Amino acid sequence: MSGRSLLGLLLLAGAAFMGLAVWQVRLLEREGLPAAKPRGDSASGLTNGPVGSLAKTGPSPRSFQNPNPSAARPAFNWKQVESEDYRSFLNNLRQIGCPDQTVRDIVSADLMQSYAPKRAEVLAKRYEGFNYWSATPADSAARSEFERKRREIDDEMTWAMKELLGDKFIPPSTAQEWKLAELDQQLSALTPEKRTAVRSILAQYADTEQQVRNLANGQNLYENTADRLQVLENYDRKRTQLQALLTPEEYQFVEMTTSWTADNLRRGAVKFNPTPAEFQILFQEWQAYDEMLARLRASGQNDPGNLQEPMQASLRQRLGEQRAQEFWNTWWR
Repeated sequence: MSGRSLLGLLLLAGAAFMGLAVWQVRLLEREGLPAAKPRGDSASGLTNGPVGSLAKTGPSPRSFQNPNPSAARPAFNWKQVESEDYRSFLNNLRQIGCPDQTVRDIVSADLMQSYAPKRAEVLAKRYEGFNYWSATPADSAARSEFERKRREIDDEMTWAMKELLGDKFIPPSTAQEWKLAELDQQLSALTPEKRTAVRSILAQYADTEQQVRNLANGQNLYENTADRLQVLENYDRKRTQLQALLTPEEYQFVEMTTSWTADNLRRGAVKFNPTPAEFQILFQEWQAYDEMLARLRASGQNDPGNLQEPMQASLRQRLGEQRAQEFWNTWWR
């Protein structure tokens, strides 16, 4: 069934579903969304004019006819709702009978999507010239600048939503949108097909990744062992899915680029400034150590306090005594 036919059927089901269907068809018909243009003054960094623009880049919309001619309902035309301005769009949704909550869901989701180009632009700058072993002051500076820009964009979007939907409206979290946009940059070396598949897997197990990180860091958020072990099962399932999709070299690249262990190393080894080969060694040893801690704590055991000793000995052997000592002397300093 086409999007337009689906909309016609939903219109008969009630006004609440009408608004959602209009929004879905609208997203399907548009090839892209322009960035929102919240009102404000020059001091706030926001542009003047109406809040947002909903300019269409696709074909002109068609009229939606009542699929049941015998029913006493008028034909629905897209122009009844579509507008170049967010305020008009919002009012049009209300005029066709959308409940307030539905209107808020549609408009906030649309605004969230309209900021996608800005998120992509900021992340492209963040990962310009990035390498997975980039544990350098320059990478730290790029990270800090990205965090500043991220807050700026989220604040601008929040202001726009509250301007439209009221001060009491609580904007949805943007964490997932930022993470997906970041993965697009981090995985750019993969083919488009593999990049899409890997991004989907990583997004699916994003909570699991954080839960394993919490276990390794000693943050026990689960009351029973079964729940903790389930986290590890999910973690292993994610790994299996990635390994089935990627070559061993690609899998290692994805892990050293996107995993929390790799990110932790890039943050802590800035003054060590590892070479690509050194970073790979550090990552292999440290990931094994992190996972050992997570599995130990998932089973309800505590760190005996000497788990780092085998890793330290292996690093001395693989990096050499001098570089291994330099790593420990500069770790997180």
